[in-house]
Amino acid sequence: MTTRRFRSLCMVSFLLALVGVLIAVVDAQPNDRPPRKVAFLVGVTKYDHDFPDLQFPERDVEELGKVLKAGGFEVVTLMGSARGKDRATRKTIETRLQAMLEGDGDDAKKIKKGDLVLVALTGHGQQMRVPDPDKPGQTKEDAFFVPVDGKPNQAGTLVSISHLVDDLLAPCGSRNLLLVDACRDIADPNKGRGVEGRDMALKGETAVLFSCGRGEKSWENADLKHGVFTHAVLKGLRGDAARGGVVTWSGLVTHVQDEMASEGFKAILPKGFEQTPIPTSGQLPRTILLQIEVGDLARARLKPGETREFTIAPRVKMVFCWVPPGTAQMGSPQAEQDYLTKTFFEGKRPDWLDTETENARGVYRAKGFWLGKYEVTQGEWIAGRIVDDPSYFNGTKDNKAKGMQTSRFPVENVSWDDCQGFLKALNERGGAVGVFGGAGRFVLPHEDEWEYAYRGGKGNGRAFYWGDSLNGTEANCDGNYPYGGAAKGAYLQRTSEVGSYETKAPHPWGLCDMAGNVYEWCENKDLQSNDRRVLRGGSWDDFAWDCRAARRYYFTPDLRFSNYGFRVCFRLD
Repeated sequence: MTTRRFRSLCMVSFLLALVGVLIAVVDAQPNDRPPRKVAFLVGVTKYDHDFPDLQFPERDVEELGKVLKAGGFEVVTLMGSARGKDRATRKTIETRLQAMLEGDGDDAKKIKKGDLVLVALTGHGQQMRVPDPDKPGQTKEDAFFVPVDGKPNQAGTLVSISHLVDDLLAPCGSRNLLLVDACRDIADPNKGRGVEGRDMALKGETAVLFSCGRGEKSWENADLKHGVFTHAVLKGLRGDAARGGVVTWSGLVTHVQDEMASEGFKAILPKGFEQTPIPTSGQLPRTILLQIEVGDLARARLKPGETREFTIAPRVKMVFCWVPPGTAQMGSPQAEQDYLTKTFFEGKRPDWLDTETENARGVYRAKGFWLGKYEVTQGEWIAGRIVDDPSYFNGTKDNKAKGMQTSRFPVENVSWDDCQGFLKALNERGGAVGVFGGAGRFVLPHEDEWEYAYRGGKGNGRAFYWGDSLNGTEANCDGNYPYGGAAKGAYLQRTSEVGSYETKAPHPWGLCDMAGNVYEWCENKDLQSNDRRVLRGGSWDDFAWDCRAARRYYFTPDLRFSNYGFRVCFRLD
């Protein structure tokens, strides 16, 4: 063999090998893409043929879609009220699902092993016996989801659940999850909502969560504006099912089962009825549905007044309440100002009151934040800053003589500047992200945050968060000078233990002593243009009218008095 021929053969072999490599690379590209998460959601509220109307299936899938999109799912939603390719007819449901699984014509998007497919069905259904294609002359029982154009007892017009699971989803090799909010084993569609279900021997990595057990109805609730099962699912996806910052399928199933077994859930069902969610699964490994992120998704799952404890020293924990997002008018309404002027100032509003204006000053929109349930106590102050207690009422003779616990009294005689040192120490301590579900900082509440929290969602129609009168019974103030027509009341002439008035005037969000006890330092609207800082809430040494939601004082940030204290806000980023 000549050298030239040998070189030519080598070159041919090299080119053939290169072509093979390129072909392999091209073939591998679709398999090298990151795993996909896709959701196929179907909700039907009103039907074309003889099925009674439902209330909330379409709202169910609409809200599910929002949560899943926020969690990184690609979402396809079909509804009975939609038009064209998004209308939930039998043909459209089957063809759109098949197309999604096949990547809508794009091989790179074709569903494959490692992808996650979630299907949710909400609406009517039927269960009936149909011919068994594997056993000629025999029948089998099957469950069907009713599309918008489905007809009662006509299997050919319905969507077979066994066909959907066994023939469409399982062959893809993906992880397949099916949520079914529907009745089970109720053949008469007039008796309830949805697909009746079956015992399922699932293929591959597949799991199903039925909204109820065999023979049970799947209920809707007008107050929740959802199917009760879907409501529990949504709560879980929004964070109630999260562990370690993620929502897994097994965690969601556990949450839904626990939620629907609770006494509060049972109370929303019609008397004498039960609804028990039933999970069925194949060989499904741990499957992460969502990462729980800081922001609106995290805030949305919190209940108003929900509490968290932040440890600042061994056996010393500060309690915080969740102040939910919302809006409120700031300042006092004209009727309140007129009453104040007439009753306390002989019909003439004093100039000094105008300089500390409490006039209505626009609507405040809160994103939601954590606020200390109590004013910072002397025990917390010492634990947080490791310094002596500056309080005037620090108890060496007065408190101990009366058997009082000094550590539970609010710290006072602190300046705005002193408070900043305490906050700095808290922020340096660490661990807040794990407690509050996200990053943020300990701060003094902004004065509008404080007033919004004080009002507890009651707008500005009331002088106090419990009503329109105070005489020292509902809060610690000088009851010799009551407000709102109340008779004279108590005057303690000192601070009281935090939370002492919690049962006498409960706050809607669980906060204590927002009125009276000690004034609370706040952040100003604009710290750069004002050399004074805001105090809110009144104190033990003030008239009742000073404890109103709208009342504001200004003083220099270095000033200390025995009725000046504060509470801490944790503001999420």
